[in-house]
Amino acid sequence: MKQRGKYKKPQHRTKAMYIVLEHMDFDWEIDDVRIVIEMWDEGHSLAFITAFMDRDELEMLALIFELHYRGVLRERSSGVFSSKPLGKTLSHTSRVTATLTGIEEEVFTVMTKENFIFTQDQVVKFDELWNSGASLDEIAKKIKRRKIKDVVHLMLDRSFNEKINAVPIAIDGRFLSDGDFVGTCLKSIS
Repeated sequence: MKQRGKYKKPQHRTKAMYIVLEHMDFDWEIDDVRIVIEMWDEGHSLAFITAFMDRDELEMLALIFELHYRGVLRERSSGVFSSKPLGKTLSHTSRVTATLTGIEEEVFTVMTKENFIFTQDQVVKFDELWNSGASLDEIAKKIKRRKIKDVVHLMLDRSFNEKINAVPIAIDGRFLSDGDFVGTCLKSIS
């Protein structure tokens, strides 16, 4: 350890760190974001939009989370499944325009303010709690994360890496189908 006055500073981290979703590309071209919003409003399913845009499922889900969080994507009765088209409203059009106009670059980067770093102990505890059927609210408290979004990101990462089965447990611990689970995740972060 380095000595700085009365304080000792470790030269390296003492705990193993785990970065969630590090394999993902969080950058989206603005034109692609506009297309995703239009397709969502037209009622296309998340699976169809993902295939059409030729992006990774988690990358699309990250964009959907970000747009939902910013109030750009409206909730649909069928969640991520196909639904009836959503009618255009002036307030929604204004919100989309304001969100995308404020971006000077031609790239929209999602989840720039998120904390993707967990200790290895938090990850192990997460897996144990998840496999025991704990809700994400309970897990967030036990691994000392204030934001449920952080835990949702860890859940997506662990599911993608096949360390946990993300279905059928939902945010509140109820058993739901896969589509309901993703829809529940969207509602949990708003």
